[in-house]
Amino acid sequence: MAKKLIDMNIQRWMYERGNYQIIIENAWTLSPYYSQEKITINGDRVRNRIDVKLRVLRWRTVFEDTILDSSGELNLKVQWRSGLMTVKSRLLIDDVKQPWTSFIENKWAGSKGEWPDVLEYESWNTQA
Repeated sequence: MAKKLIDMNIQRWMYERGNYQIIIENAWTLSPYYSQEKITINGDRVRNRIDVKLRVLRWRTVFEDTILDSSGELNLKVQWRSGLMTVKSRLLIDDVKQPWTSFIENKWAGSKGEWPDVLEYESWNTQA
């Protein structure tokens, strides 16, 4: 039986800091109401959440870990904020907001828990 495809809004933020590449992805739709998120650090998936409950207009921490830098251990936090027709991400290192190096936003049809492949992302317009 084929998986049901859902038309979703896809967002992908990439951050680079020292030896770290952090990719934060979100996919959501209002009809049917559904959201999923994925966080990858240096190619390792550290969070893969399906059917996420969104909190509107408030930042919420969805991932927290420690990373090593030349200055020692640093606290890394990923936060989401949902609004009316939008989802935003931010990355904090020791509570300082980090700028993203690239951002991609597009429409995509996929099954729950699936994500566009790298070639699809590369074919979309990258905003930097």
